Amino acid sequence: MSKKRTLTIVLTLLVAVCLLATTALAAVVPSTPSMPSAPSGATAPSTPDDPTAPILPSQPSQPSQPSQPSQPSQPSQPSQPSQPSQPSQPSQPSQPSQPSQPSQPSQPSQPSQPSQPSQPSQPSQPSQPSQPSQPSQPSQPSQPSQPSQPSQPSQPSQPSQPSQPSQPSQPSQPSQPSQPSQPSQPSQPSEPELKFIDVNEGDWFYNSVMWAVKNGVTVGTTPTTFEPYTACTRAQMIEFLWNAVGKPAATIKSVPFTDVPESGSDDYWYEDSLLWAYEAGIVAGTNDGSTFSPDQVCTRAEMISFIARLLSDGATADMPFVDVPASAWYYNEVQWAWANGLTVGTNDGTTFSPDNACIRAEAVEFLYNAFAEVE
Repeated sequence: MSKKRTLTIVLTLLVAVCLLATTALAAVVPSTPSMPSAPSGATAPSTPDDPTAPILPSQPSQPSQPSQPSQPSQPSQPSQPSQPSQPSQPSQPSQPSQPSQPSQPSQPSQPSQPSQPSQPSQPSQPSQPSQPSQPSQPSQPSQPSQPSQPSQPSQPSQPSQPSQPSQPSQPSQPSQPSQPSQPSQPSQPSEPELKFIDVNEGDWFYNSVMWAVKNGVTVGTTPTTFEPYTACTRAQMIEFLWNAVGKPAATIKSVPFTDVPESGSDDYWYEDSLLWAYEAGIVAGTNDGSTFSPDQVCTRAEMISFIARLLSDGATADMPFVDVPASAWYYNEVQWAWANGLTVGTNDGTTFSPDNACIRAEAVEFLYNAFAEVE
């Protein structure tokens, strides 16, 4: 058990004993009224630290009413005493605020000095009239100068003797004119260097390609290629032949073929050569003469026929090619071409292969054989 609990029990017993004693005494002696107790809660005023600060007295508590004398009663069982409450600490009086210092009165401004009146200006003195100038004295006339004596005339000088004329110099002999220099022979223009990567020296068509490009018969398909094994169209063959003979102008303005583009259009690039070939009887058309078939691949028989119709003189010879029958429409043209050295045939010269496509190398070879020797 704690000390606090023990103390509480002891105090309770003491109170009970006192109550019992009081009860016993009340039964014998009547009780007198008790004097009023001193007011509780009154504390001595504390002295503030600041002697100038006023001390505020605390309010006195109200006196308690005198208790009525108790009737003697049966002693009751002592109740447990309540714990005394701790007295509250007196509150410290608040410090009085310091009075503010009175503001100093402002000094009155000094009155400004009155400005001195300006002195009146003195009137200017009138100017003195100028004295009239004295008239100038007339100048004395100058004395006339004495006339100078005339000078004596000079004696005339003797005339000089005329000089003897000099002998004329002999004229110099004219120099012989220099002989004019002989004019230098103009240099021959260098041949354009052809650099087709697909045409080499030693190829059977090398000379004919060089001749065709040099004479404007044809050009490469690109600046560096000729494509010798590419097949030619009928329009290209007519263009090659027209270029080879010097691009003669036709007198007709149109052809009766229904499959050619409109005159002057970009697609009709072969118009001039076709007008010339039709007028010269080199081409007669296809499909009974109503069309030209410009984009159709040209055969070996057609190419030889175009050249023969332009150059043939009617000469004939034996036919060495076994694949060209006498009934063929191109028989005479192939026979003339073989007789004039335009072709040597195919397969060691035993055939002509008339229906094979004519490639670009064969086309320039036929034209080279037909026109190069004439040049």
